[in-house]
Amino acid sequence: MLPLIAAAIVGLGSNWCHLRKPKRCGPIVSPGGHQLSVLSPEAHPPPNLLYVSRTTAVNVSRALVCVPAKSGSTSFYFWLYQSLAGQPWPYSGAPWIQDVGSDRWANLTGVRVSRFAAMPYRQRAKALADSETHRFALTRDPLERAESSYYSKIACGTGDAADHGGAIRQLMAQAPKAASLGPGPGSNLTDTTPCLSATDWGQLVLEARLDPKTRYQLNPHFMPQADACGLHTIGYHMLIPLEDNAYGMRAIAESLGVTATAPRLAKRHVVSTRDKRALSAQAVGLLARVYLQDINLLQFPERSSWASSRRNGSASADVIVKAIRAVKQASKGAGKTRGGGGKAKGFTSAFTPGAVKARGHVTTVGGGGVVGAGVQLLPGKAKGAGHGKGKGPGVVSHLAGGEHLAGGHSTARGRA
Repeated sequence: MLPLIAAAIVGLGSNWCHLRKPKRCGPIVSPGGHQLSVLSPEAHPPPNLLYVSRTTAVNVSRALVCVPAKSGSTSFYFWLYQSLAGQPWPYSGAPWIQDVGSDRWANLTGVRVSRFAAMPYRQRAKALADSETHRFALTRDPLERAESSYYSKIACGTGDAADHGGAIRQLMAQAPKAASLGPGPGSNLTDTTPCLSATDWGQLVLEARLDPKTRYQLNPHFMPQADACGLHTIGYHMLIPLEDNAYGMRAIAESLGVTATAPRLAKRHVVSTRDKRALSAQAVGLLARVYLQDINLLQFPERSSWASSRRNGSASADVIVKAIRAVKQASKGAGKTRGGGGKAKGFTSAFTPGAVKARGHVTTVGGGGVVGAGVQLLPGKAKGAGHGKGKGPGVVSHLAGGEHLAGGHSTARGRA
């Protein structure tokens, strides 16, 4: 086992890793324990998950790395290419560095970089079952990431102007009810570079996110990290927050056997604070609803350094904290959910069909596991029927086989 990853697991055992904010580790899952949900016919393979393999005369190194847009992704791709190719990215123009399916990546000797979702079923199953293929996910404060996406792709008078039109048209097609209300104050759809107010954008993204038909078709910059990385179905050995990524990047480099110095990932596409207007309380509230699952799973502090300093032009820290707490409270409606041969009592979540909250956060994916094969990543109490059984204290991971790993005040009973 790699020393850095071993240290992370030891840290989890000593009850600190999952309690850190933001989280620096994911649920430690036995190989193959989550395949039923992430590989079932109705599942959506995480679109931002990369399979990286490097073959040398000595050995083969492999890793699964999830790289959500607006989470240091561009910096990561440039580092990955240089580490694997032995030289900086030498190209300009399309296909861009993020297009790992292009010949620019395919021509590298002894290297394979593929999108997990594009891999054949058997290869995906093998990658998840391989205990030597360690899994990493880059993460970022959910609301900071949302604000960054907004000012880059949607806001008036700033960002990547060439992307605005396509991003807005796609979003309006995915959210016809919100789009039918027409643009509100601060939006302009008739200008050469169309743009939307943060409130209008939040309403469109919320509708598209809640619709199962469009949830996984969202623009990658707007897609919650829980969906982009499959945080509710895949157990990651390590979560790497952009705000403190040096340790995690060293672990990825070691996992791939590369000698290139692992960088500290940075935000490459930064919009000047002068071009940002403070988000309204209504807009922050909408975004907290869209990204509630990320907020619960990743456990970034409500009063983060980003929110407190307002360095990115957001609403005040008090407004952000109030919005997050209000949305969390509103999502705690009593209810009961049945799924795939199991049932659980808890608090109904309006953000994922078939989801329950048991003083924590459970997401059901279907496929006949625990509460429909779901995952609980916050401390809580729950009972459900699955295909296995387990018990432990701390943070619970309930992944498609009814497996309890990483611990929590919860018990699963199943059909073994």
